[in-house]
Amino acid sequence: MQKEVITVVTAFLLLSPGMAAQHGSFSYSIDKPWLTEVYVDDYYYGADSIGQCLMRVDYAMEIMVDTVQGTAVEQMMVLEIGNNVSRFCSTVYLGLDSLLQSGASRTMYRSIYNKVKYAPAFYSMFFQNYPRSGKLTCTGRVCNTDFKYEEDLPEMDWKIQDETDTLLGYMVQKAVCSFRGRDYTAWFAPQLPMQTGPWKFSGLPGLILKVEDSRGHYTFIARGIYLASGAVEMPRYLFLKTSRRKYMDALYMSMTELFRACKLYLKDIEIRVSDPSALVKMEMMFDFMER
Repeated sequence: MQKEVITVVTAFLLLSPGMAAQHGSFSYSIDKPWLTEVYVDDYYYGADSIGQCLMRVDYAMEIMVDTVQGTAVEQMMVLEIGNNVSRFCSTVYLGLDSLLQSGASRTMYRSIYNKVKYAPAFYSMFFQNYPRSGKLTCTGRVCNTDFKYEEDLPEMDWKIQDETDTLLGYMVQKAVCSFRGRDYTAWFAPQLPMQTGPWKFSGLPGLILKVEDSRGHYTFIARGIYLASGAVEMPRYLFLKTSRRKYMDALYMSMTELFRACKLYLKDIEIRVSDPSALVKMEMMFDFMER
């Protein structure tokens, strides 16, 4: 395969929006340093069913992307719940997946760019109790390389409180815990006896409908609960199996040293530098959820 040649003008203008790369294209934003890069495929790789979906929960995920300026963005996410396995991912990704399956035009799938508010969440997926009970499988993308790692489903030391409230018509109860560098408050619904929730949260005697950290940097709030059907799916990407630490290091590199990350994780594209002075290391204005 002949490699496409990309000329770097500045660290933020590595690729022009709309420039094709392998099976997809990139989009960059100069004025949003937390949105370092988005690689959107225009090719459907297929997927494998890993369970039957019974319920869907839509969440609004709010991320404080600049803790100095107090700038936050909101990305809609979805939790698909089966008998045992669950998948948490971006609703924008599900929209792209549907378009690709239907054979939509390039113009239609590129409309996805405008809906991505926080790039690291776009291809990130969290599968609880997969590939077997008690395991957590996490996937994500840096440039156009897909990563996958497994770990034990985290045992969060929840402390259930007496305080209650109401959310989406359900009585919810308060619980608190500390996990990988953050203190969290969660609200779970005992009427919905699924011991799961958004992201990696689980282990409470009821579905977690709201959770936030004590600094207000990350918040998940359920916006809708629906009965569902169909399959919980695992995409057939060519995953690079790795560890949680190595994936987080690669993701951090993509947000602080984009040129270096592209040299390592941008497949089938040759990169040339026209202005080496622009290739400076950027500072992240926020921290990832976990250490």
